[in-house]
Amino acid sequence: MLYLGPVKDEESIKELFLLHNIEYTDNSLCVDCRDGEKRLGYCLFDLDDKKITVKYVEPLSDIPLADGILRSSLHVAAKRSIMNAYYEDTVPCDFLKKTGFIKNEAEKTLNIDKLFASCACKQSL
Repeated sequence: MLYLGPVKDEESIKELFLLHNIEYTDNSLCVDCRDGEKRLGYCLFDLDDKKITVKYVEPLSDIPLADGILRSSLHVAAKRSIMNAYYEDTVPCDFLKKTGFIKNEAEKTLNIDKLFASCACKQSL
């Protein structure tokens, strides 16, 4: 059975940040996708009370899976009413362009509203 959601084990999150040589802070989090115990992909990000900053997404070779993992990560922020989303150079622009999440490439912002664009509940409001 597939699981897609936040990683709760802080040591596991720290290991992934270290693996990719990305600085871990008290605000660092991870969403992953698992099939049983096998990790299929993940997103590393920082989240504070004002913004989410996406730092790494894997696997980029499977765009639909990576898109779902990115969406799940942005959803973590949206659930906390945090709608300012950014990305770092460690996330390739070509991937973000394929998923349609880039809001402003110069400012490295993501369009978190895209999560709700096709939601039937929003259209009915």
